Amino acid sequence: MHRHHAIALVLPVLVAVTGCGSSPPPPPPPRAEAVPPPPLPRLPPVASVVSPQPPPPSPQELVPPPPPDSIASTWQPGHWRWAGDQWLWVSGHYVERPPGRTAWVVGQWQSAPNGWVWVEGHWQ
Repeated sequence: MHRHHAIALVLPVLVAVTGCGSSPPPPPPPRAEAVPPPPLPRLPPVASVVSPQPPPPSPQELVPPPPPDSIASTWQPGHWRWAGDQWLWVSGHYVERPPGRTAWVVGQWQSAPNGWVWVEGHWQ
């Protein structure tokens, strides 16, 4: 057999075996990895409640020890709430600190042109 005839017989077999002329297989899909959620956005405190007069002085609060089963408890102090025609005291309490937050910024009453405005406490 001539050399040209041998190449002519072997070449179609090589093309079929190697897949010559076709595109390479696609890469494997990326592996899904557990990614922690992004941190919560820092939103400005909301001012909503308006009182025509300033709140009374806050009473002394006795802060009890944190609950024994809590690892990340934070004391949120009590505050005055305006009920439309009178002040009501809301006692302080412990709350669980959310992951990624380090401190509780206490809510407060602020003087405004139209009266006194409550600015909510929030986590940092």
